[in-house]
Amino acid sequence: SSNSGFYRYRPYDASGTIGSLANGGVLEMLKVKDVELADLRNPVAGDCHWVEWVRIDDPDQLPATPDVPIIPGLPPITFTGPSGPYAQGRAAGGAQFARLEGAWYHRGLIYFVDTSAGPVGSGAVWAYDPRQRSLTSIFVAQDPEAIDNPDNVTLSPFGLILLCEDNGRAQGARVIGLDADGDSFEFARNNVVIESALPDRPLIPPGDYRSFEFCGACFDPSGSVLFVNIQTPGITFAIQGPWKR
Repeated sequence: SSNSGFYRYRPYDASGTIGSLANGGVLEMLKVKDVELADLRNPVAGDCHWVEWVRIDDPDQLPATPDVPIIPGLPPITFTGPSGPYAQGRAAGGAQFARLEGAWYHRGLIYFVDTSAGPVGSGAVWAYDPRQRSLTSIFVAQDPEAIDNPDNVTLSPFGLILLCEDNGRAQGARVIGLDADGDSFEFARNNVVIESALPDRPLIPPGDYRSFEFCGACFDPSGSVLFVNIQTPGITFAIQGPWKR
């Protein structure tokens, strides 16, 4: 759906201790300053907006549930439209995104991914600056070869942006990097084909797993090792640099 907003939560207890976030706080949705109901689903790289926040008064509010057909073989679907917080945020003028997913904090900026934004629905990457209260579009895919629906995002300590594709590709799902000029490049490709049963791994059947997504990418604290998973059948890789280059 295209019922995505970008939210922040301001806890009453900002100590960061265990349980502090559960003590309540204020949920807010991003709004483009002086623009009501901004539509950010089709940005242009380099777009910059000043932003503010609108309060979600009742985060637990459930939306009205429409009649949804029962699909044979699947659990009952109770709702497929906008959430209660999203509906409240839009009523207050909040901004609309296509399908927000991964986010990462790095050196004062929050990078987040709109998986199906852009002119061909292949994704975009935003950077939010809390100090300047600005939002900048730093990458917009012009075709699926550049990137095909990014999901998870991470940054190395040296500033390299890596994105895990969400869309399955028969020739191998990818991890895509963004260079200093904002262009994308292929960093890794899923080439996992298991031709026969694995010893001591009875739950992993043989098969072609190339279309399954990478996920959960993150660096160790030193920035020397990238850990990244292939979601199915469940494989974790540890990839060493040279990340400074």
